[in-house]
Amino acid sequence: MPSTKTERVIWSSRWVKLIEVPGQTGELPYHGLRQNPYVGILPLLPGGHFVVLRQYRPVLGRWTWEFPAGTVDRGVTPLQAARQELFEETGLTTKRWSRLGVFWPDTGRLAMASYGYVAHCQWRGSARRRHGGFEVRKVSRRQLQQMIRKGSFRHQLHLGLLGAWIFRQTNPQR
Repeated sequence: MPSTKTERVIWSSRWVKLIEVPGQTGELPYHGLRQNPYVGILPLLPGGHFVVLRQYRPVLGRWTWEFPAGTVDRGVTPLQAARQELFEETGLTTKRWSRLGVFWPDTGRLAMASYGYVAHCQWRGSARRRHGGFEVRKVSRRQLQQMIRKGSFRHQLHLGLLGAWIFRQTNPQR
């Protein structure tokens, strides 16, 4: 049965709030994180290629391969944030966007929406390049599958974007 009681902020920073929601009578409270909405971008290139980027993630203490992504700041629409993140992280721009949907990344602990988009892009030049602090790479579908199998591309939300896109390709809306 859903709780009608309000949440309490235990701790907050510029990026995240730790919240507590009372449990039902006799239950311990629930704890979760609340933050601005998230946006993930699946950059799609002609010929079924994708754009991935490598960046250092301090909380994990490691380098990761992933799709461009970020948070949606106040006063900015999710699509505006997607355009900004795509450019900031890859140097790419596009006028053609498809919305994959609005998702919940973790219904048990994260109180935030996650917006997914496909950016239909054009790539010029070498298959690898640096942009800002990112290594940006053009990969084929087969290369991306290999990265997933090897565990070098393992961002769950980004795998969800890929899965949503594949599902839409195999089950188009009529």
